[in-house]
Amino acid sequence: MTEMMVVGTRRQLSRRIEKLESKLVFRDILLEQYEIARLIDAAKVDCAYVERVGSMPGQGVSTSFAFGKSAEAILGSIAANLIPVTEVPPVTWKRAMGVSAGSGKDASRALISRLYPSQSELFKRAKDDGRADASLIALLGFQQRQKVAA
Repeated sequence: MTEMMVVGTRRQLSRRIEKLESKLVFRDILLEQYEIARLIDAAKVDCAYVERVGSMPGQGVSTSFAFGKSAEAILGSIAANLIPVTEVPPVTWKRAMGVSAGSGKDASRALISRLYPSQSELFKRAKDDGRADASLIALLGFQQRQKVAA
């Protein structure tokens, strides 16, 4: 069976950036990026599906810069491990997985909980919406790879 990885959705990356921005010491940020790279290296995967991200309306310049820097650090870590990346725009994965546009944050949580009821505990909190989105992106990637293999 093929191993794959989803690094995260825009919301997950935004939360990670907020945590990074709360650290005032540059060394701590470098250690965080090192940890991301270490986790990707240890995952031993052969492909990655990542939500294509961009700045969000209303974000400040420094937040957008930090977000882009973190997103590129993740993609760079994946590339350094020679893992092919498929970037999936939000509209594409949501349409493919049946999440209606503008349905709100709970739609992904509800869908993935229905698809995998034994794992529904992982998606029960409102802040688990990013995890649900990432899981749906992973499922889309798995389905696409199955079609290619067939």
